[in-house]
Amino acid sequence: MIAGATRLAARSAAVAVVGRWVSILSLALYLTLSLTACGSAERPSPAGAEPLGARRADAPPNVLIVSLDALRADRLGSYGHTRDTSPFLDALARQGTRYSRAFVNTHGTPPSHATLWTGLYQETHGVSMPYADGAKRGPRPRDRRDDRLPPELPIVPAALRDAGYATLGFSGGGFLSRDFGFDRGFDVWHESLSLQRAGQRLLAELERQRGHGRPLFVFLHTYDIHSPYEAPRRWRRAFGALGSAHLGTTRSLQRLTWTRVEPDGPIADRLGRLYDAGIRHADETLERLFGHLERRGFLHRTLIIVTSDHGEELGDHRGVLHPATLFDELLHVPLIVVGPGVEAGKVEEAPVSTVDLTATLYAAARVEPAIEPEGRDLLAAAELPRSRAVFSQYARRLYSLRTPRYKLVHVPESGRSRLFDLRTDPDERLDVARQRPELTAHLLGRLERLRIQAAERALEVRTEASGGRPLAPETRRRLEALGYF
Repeated sequence: MIAGATRLAARSAAVAVVGRWVSILSLALYLTLSLTACGSAERPSPAGAEPLGARRADAPPNVLIVSLDALRADRLGSYGHTRDTSPFLDALARQGTRYSRAFVNTHGTPPSHATLWTGLYQETHGVSMPYADGAKRGPRPRDRRDDRLPPELPIVPAALRDAGYATLGFSGGGFLSRDFGFDRGFDVWHESLSLQRAGQRLLAELERQRGHGRPLFVFLHTYDIHSPYEAPRRWRRAFGALGSAHLGTTRSLQRLTWTRVEPDGPIADRLGRLYDAGIRHADETLERLFGHLERRGFLHRTLIIVTSDHGEELGDHRGVLHPATLFDELLHVPLIVVGPGVEAGKVEEAPVSTVDLTATLYAAARVEPAIEPEGRDLLAAAELPRSRAVFSQYARRLYSLRTPRYKLVHVPESGRSRLFDLRTDPDERLDVARQRPELTAHLLGRLERLRIQAAERALEVRTEASGGRPLAPETRRRLEALGYF
């Protein structure tokens, strides 16, 4: 803008004076609004400021993990969605590698993040959702609490801190809080934050870290996309959801869990629009935050991982939220990786699991894990095997094994198995187990071997029960607001 004013000055001195003042005022207004949008009252670091993190060129990179709770992959533009929900995340994906077939090992905030931190299947680490193994109502006996991160298990944040990283955590709270053990390993931990507030705290903490010379490990988690669906009015208007706001409230969504939502009906459509508005709002907030991080020098030599702990059902199989099923709307999540050692502009089609992220993080940080992860380093090989089978589960109630073409879902209690041909039936509507009995038996055998291996591994790594204590009142209120209990 200042350059434009200078060119006008060659024509008219009077216009030049006005142009310069307009340019200066515009620039000042831009900087003020930019800082206000991210909520930071600090001045940005001057151009050319020393990058945040380790100063040595041979030091391990910074790491930034962004966990967008309840974000399903197919609602992003880069994963094929037709609405403009994610321009920033789509652009970020083009700077690195986007994994088109990434799946969680389990869904639910505590167990899925436990898999991320430990590199172990849920069958191994044992963390579950409250009531996932049966009871729907009433408190659990205290000696049966299994929704907390076991204190004896080695986890990524603690291992990286021991290796010299400064570890900073910013969480939406609820299940991802101190009450559930997820603050362990962090030098700094803030919880019960919106994405915008988390960004404010992050920027402030990064300034405190400037000059320390330690690599930085940052974990940023948000419920901004999670229910209740409360995107700002302008994004609800943009996605045609202004008159549907009441459907996105916690009470309304809880009522819908007792009904059957038609997959292609008006309620599913309106819920989808509300959900998409929340994604667009989060995408915009992330774009502003990343702009500030870049100006502060944090993104220099930083490995960025953007993913989710589970998806969301929007009437796909006549349900809402994240019920006890293993359909892809709950298992298929985005995975975008950008940074040192990551191929830019690549779309990886090989099936991967969020259990792989732990080994990837340890390798990038050059840290030897205390226990061997059950996943693999995604950046170690030029090509990942396309024939790999991905193992998922919901507590000990449901298990699935997916190959590139087929997906088996097994219920141990009843012994029932369902088989879906994902090539001809990507929406998982038609059970073909009876038509393919030999294939069903073969995949069930592979699944049972995986379960046995994980159970044996659990005996090796689990030395004591995680126990539990009553939830703090604030944590319970936060969970109730998110639709639990």
